[in-house]
Amino acid sequence: MKYNEFHEIINDIKTVRLMALENEPVFTLSKQVVFFHYIKTLSLLDAIQILTQKNKTNEAGIILRSLLNLFINLKWLTSNDSERRMQRYADFEIIGKKKKMDSSGICPDNEIEKQKTEKTKQQFQEIITKYNLNPKKWKDITWWSGKSIRQMADDVNLLEDYNKVYSYLSFEEHTDPSTITNHLSYSTNEENLYIINPDDYFIALILWTAISYYFHVEQIVAKIFKITFKEQNVDLKILANKYLKEAIKPNT
Repeated sequence: MKYNEFHEIINDIKTVRLMALENEPVFTLSKQVVFFHYIKTLSLLDAIQILTQKNKTNEAGIILRSLLNLFINLKWLTSNDSERRMQRYADFEIIGKKKKMDSSGICPDNEIEKQKTEKTKQQFQEIITKYNLNPKKWKDITWWSGKSIRQMADDVNLLEDYNKVYSYLSFEEHTDPSTITNHLSYSTNEENLYIINPDDYFIALILWTAISYYFHVEQIVAKIFKITFKEQNVDLKILANKYLKEAIKPNT
């Protein structure tokens, strides 16, 4: 298996390191929010591993973009005025529910569902009032933090990661015309198209970056839960020097 060293690290994360949170109480709002982000981090890391093992390099890059988005969210939530930020994050669950309800266009056909719908509408109005939001303003009901992901990254000194990783992978996420050559190429006679082989070096870069973001998330989890994970036996600098000598490494 290519880059087996990376896969061994991810397997250890999924099977051993997770045990540090076993039976940990998550009563407080901050712990609930952080625990959610941690579990999702593991899920995204798992998806990246599966995709790279199947040589779906570009698709793994899209998931890596989501992982960075999550890391920026979590670092922003816990970096300053965290109690207020956590509460706003939790409150915006209702905003999301209302938006999904409106998008579906499905009208409830029984009394119980009608009551649920009305309750969601009422809660939505309460949140709109609480944060002085304009429901007709896209940013107000889309940016749960009140900021764009770029602004949040800038707040927590992750702007370089945003520019080098998030922005770059956004081209792949949005099927930008520039990504055609990541998937297809002309034959030597320029008459036929063929599917190109995955970029092995890009696989190493994705795995290294994903593992790096995991450990940053783990540090935040350890701080909020006041727990100690198993001692990290991964030297990311050694791995970078071994596999990524020409890479632009995220500055986290």
